[in-house]
Amino acid sequence: MDNTRFQKLLFLFTKEQEKPSFDFVPYKYGPFSFLSYQDKRTMMKYEQLSDKDNWEKMDTKIYYNELTSIDKSILDRIYIKFYEFSDSQIINYVYSNFPEYTINSEIKTQLSVKEKTTKDYQSSVFFTIGYEGCSIDEYLHILIKNNIKMLCDVRKNPISMKYGFSKNQLKNLLIKLDIGYQHIPELGIESFKRINLNKIEDYNKLFNNYYNKILPVNDNSVNNLIKLFTKHKRIAITCFEADYNFCHRHKIAEYLQSQKDSNIKITHL
Repeated sequence: MDNTRFQKLLFLFTKEQEKPSFDFVPYKYGPFSFLSYQDKRTMMKYEQLSDKDNWEKMDTKIYYNELTSIDKSILDRIYIKFYEFSDSQIINYVYSNFPEYTINSEIKTQLSVKEKTTKDYQSSVFFTIGYEGCSIDEYLHILIKNNIKMLCDVRKNPISMKYGFSKNQLKNLLIKLDIGYQHIPELGIESFKRINLNKIEDYNKLFNNYYNKILPVNDNSVNNLIKLFTKHKRIAITCFEADYNFCHRHKIAEYLQSQKDSNIKITHL
C-alpha cells in the first residue's frame, strides 16, 4: 500500500476508536502521523515490513488476530467501505469530512481549506505548552491549530525518551511544518533542583526563587523572548509538565508581563 493511502486509512480507523491509537497533524497531503513513521522504521528493523517507500508486510504472522474485538469490527468496516476506493476517492472523502486537516495541504483541490484569517487567529499571543501526556502528533497539531510561528524550548536539557521531543527531533519536525525553533537553556531549571518536590510549598519555594533570582540575571534571554514575540506575534515556550502551575514556564510568562510597558496576552495551552 502506498504511503498516502495508508495514512488516510489509518486516520479513518483512528477516528472510529474511542481512544485513538495515533494522533494526526495537518500536513502536505492531509492528515499525517509522524509517530506511525517512527513505528514503521522500527518494524523495518525487525523485518516485519520491507525496506521500501510503501507499506509492505514481510513476515507471515496474522496480526489481525491480536486486535481487540472492537478494533476488529472497526477495521472490518473500514475495509468493506473503502476497499474499492481509488487513492483520489479516499483523499476526497477525508478532505470533505475532515477539512481541518487540509489547511497545510499541497494537493490543490476545491475541498482543501485555507488557513484561518480571523483576527483572533492572527492576533499577538504568547503561549505556553507542556508535552506531558501528549504524542508528538497531538502536540504539533495543537501548535498548528493555534497558528504558532515560533517555539522556544525553555528546558535546561532538551532530552526526552519520548519520540519527537528531544531537541533535534523536535526541531526537524517543526521545520517540516514551517514553525521556528529556538532552545533557550538559560531559562531552564537544573534537574537537581526539582528533586523532592512533594508539596505545593516545595513548588512555591522553587518558583519564587526562580522568579526573583534566576530571571532577573538573564536579561539577554528574556529580551530575546520579547524580540521573538515582537517579530513573530504568536510564539510559545515549552517544557514538560502538562499543568503550567507545576512548571517554571508560568513564571516566565508572569515575568514578561511585569516588564515595563508590557502588553503581552498570555495563553496556557
